[in-house]
Amino acid sequence: MSATLLLLLLLLLILGKDVDAAGRCKRALAFRKGSTFFNRLNYKVNIAPYTTFAHASGFKFAWELPVRGEGAREARSTTLQEIREAAESVYESHGFNGKMCLLKSLCQAIDYLAEKDGVLMKVLHLLSGSRSENGTSLLDPLVCGNYANHCPLHLIGFNAFTEH
Repeated sequence: MSATLLLLLLLLLILGKDVDAAGRCKRALAFRKGSTFFNRLNYKVNIAPYTTFAHASGFKFAWELPVRGEGAREARSTTLQEIREAAESVYESHGFNGKMCLLKSLCQAIDYLAEKDGVLMKVLHLLSGSRSENGTSLLDPLVCGNYANHCPLHLIGFNAFTEH
């Protein structure tokens, strides 16, 4: 009896390899070579009365779809440290102190926020790294004033078009 049960278990393990928990076979989509997927975003800004003249622009995002036989791309997680380093390198590529300019921008964004305990505030604190070596907050208003001496850029109010 136990030998029959063992053989039945082995048979189920061998045959059930490609079956997921719901009891269905794994499926995969296959696209023809060269197939693409795209998304388009358009906007219009009326300059004169809406029937006379307007400015419009559009953006199209396209990417290739996988063809049969290609393995699925492995997902790569990005850490907050990598995001901070990428943002700092953008500032540094323009000749500024990357860390100070990033922290100054985060401080200005926090000052600009009306709701001080919302989700955006939490995201900004996560991006800042939140604490310095001595345990004080890097985005403390008293500490934020020090960043102005090291970075001449201003994040808020640089483009009048965005504020209308």
